[in-house]
Amino acid sequence: MQKIHWKYLLKTWLSILFIAPFLTDLLLVISRENSSKIGGLVNQLPITLIVSTIFSTPTFIILFLTDYFLTKNEKDIRDIKFIIVCLTTAGTITTFLLFFGMQDFEITFAYTLIAFVATSFYKLEKQ
Repeated sequence: MQKIHWKYLLKTWLSILFIAPFLTDLLLVISRENSSKIGGLVNQLPITLIVSTIFSTPTFIILFLTDYFLTKNEKDIRDIKFIIVCLTTAGTITTFLLFFGMQDFEITFAYTLIAFVATSFYKLEKQ
């Protein structure tokens, strides 16, 4: 019986949750002057992590189910990783657009960039 790639999926999820707020605040410092949002995500990190976890949960449920299905059907590891990278990136963009629109592009960009980098960076091991 094949297993879900728990370590890979959890590493990418935690990377997104913990790194994206810092990148977001950096982008806000660079792109905006005198914005009340600068430093907001990092200063309120516990709240940011809770809210980010809530908003990202549907995407990661889809990723866990997709990984299970693809692994069960013995798909190539490169195909699985490509699909996970695409779904993570698309899920992140979709979540932000549905809930926030384009009002805070820096936040959407930071979370999407970290989602893409994290899922691409970590090695997906054969089981």
